[in-house]
Amino acid sequence: MIRSMLAEGLYYESDPEQLRKSLQRALANTSATPGHSRTVVAPYGAYSITLPYVMKALRTVLDRRPEMIILLAAPHADTRGRVLLPESTSFSTPFGELPIETETLSSLAKSSTIFQFDEVAHLQNHSLELMLPPLHYLFGPVPLLPLLVEELTPLEIRYVARTLSHLVMTREVVTLVSANLSGFTTPREADARARNMIRLIMDAPGEAILAPLETISSPPRSLSPLAVGHILAGDTTRPSLLSRGTFETDYHGETASVVFASIAYI
Repeated sequence: MIRSMLAEGLYYESDPEQLRKSLQRALANTSATPGHSRTVVAPYGAYSITLPYVMKALRTVLDRRPEMIILLAAPHADTRGRVLLPESTSFSTPFGELPIETETLSSLAKSSTIFQFDEVAHLQNHSLELMLPPLHYLFGPVPLLPLLVEELTPLEIRYVARTLSHLVMTREVVTLVSANLSGFTTPREADARARNMIRLIMDAPGEAILAPLETISSPPRSLSPLAVGHILAGDTTRPSLLSRGTFETDYHGETASVVFASIAYI
């Protein structure tokens, strides 16, 4: 089964050549960043807003030759306790298909009830899909491990991160977390929530992030996938905030903001 594109034509160009030009332009306009990262965080949203940030993060992994790319994001529903796996065998992009690591997904599903197949959740989600064209453009048809991480307890986050680490420890893997640092709220509140998230990521290497997780007030939906990616990066790497941005829009006559960033673990 091939998962078709949902955001194509809405969040990014459907024409492959036009999309390629947009990706080339965004990469060319992104300054080189020192270091060779394996784990990055990039925002999701319309390419007209987020693409420079996505390419800035991905530039830090360009020297890698990944055998697999782990994709982490939060599902759109406010649910908890699971990591949702796709049933598709590949994802479609305007540049062709990206294969799914179906054997690894099956291994995860057998390891614990935390890992469950849910194709509907993946079909309703665009935060993972928005990462696919840049990944295909930069790396070609590298196999993907796409995971939608619901709200998890600190113990569940630790289990998920350790399970993933054990499965991929002998392979060259890049991890990409598709996440924004706040949901849409007032500009002041969005900024405060984003600052709390950045402080948490910067101050707590590896599994040290688990203890303060529950102290975060009004955490973004992306908190759990961010924490899993943070632990996967390892406690010997340090996150580098490459860029930070804010998108504002009118919501019922009031200004609403979402804050996002490019982060690389170097």
